[in-house]
Amino acid sequence: IMLALWEFSLPKSFALVAPKPSIIISTIIEQRYFLWLHAKQTVLEASIGFTLGTLLGIGIAVGFVYSRLFAQTIYPYAVVLQSTPRIALLPLFVAVLGTGLSSKVGLVTLATFFPTLVNMVQGLNAVDRRMVELMHSINANRRELFWKLRLPFSMSYLFTALKITVTAAILAALISEWMFADRGLGAMVVRAMFSASGDELWAVMTVATVLSILAYNLAVLVER
Repeated sequence: IMLALWEFSLPKSFALVAPKPSIIISTIIEQRYFLWLHAKQTVLEASIGFTLGTLLGIGIAVGFVYSRLFAQTIYPYAVVLQSTPRIALLPLFVAVLGTGLSSKVGLVTLATFFPTLVNMVQGLNAVDRRMVELMHSINANRRELFWKLRLPFSMSYLFTALKITVTAAILAALISEWMFADRGLGAMVVRAMFSASGDELWAVMTVATVLSILAYNLAVLVER
């Protein structure tokens, strides 16, 4: 119903701001080659950054659980980085890592590691104390306690984070391409805005939304 109202009831004056769905679909079909080419670049950046951010979040979370000093030292800096707007950090990443793939991956990594960190810390610490006492009673060491109890118990917390960060990775990749990028969906967004091409802008937004939905559903599938 919403799409039908959008298609047939929207005034012509809104054509630039919100083109009709039929025009958006037509633009996607016409520019499918370029959209596919740029989408591959965005997915590459998002995938690498998501993987690095997840591994970094898990690694730091394990350090937090087993070292209070490490947690008190690192956590305040992690909170500051998480609280800083991504777009404000983009020039810094470009200045340090250059205008290539590294700066894009760095921003995605930053956007994805904190939710993983917070959820993993909570999951690793949420083990029932009676289970821990049982493991100790059969002489389990710290390594066995981690692999056989803490890590399996934290999986539900981890996948809660992943279902958030997997879509955040696509968004962060788009943002990272707003500066000094000649490839990627974000670069197409910038070009469409400067050329006032509403149909191309909405086509790119539609493709990015579909990618985010597919990424979310992939995380749900892996969780199952």
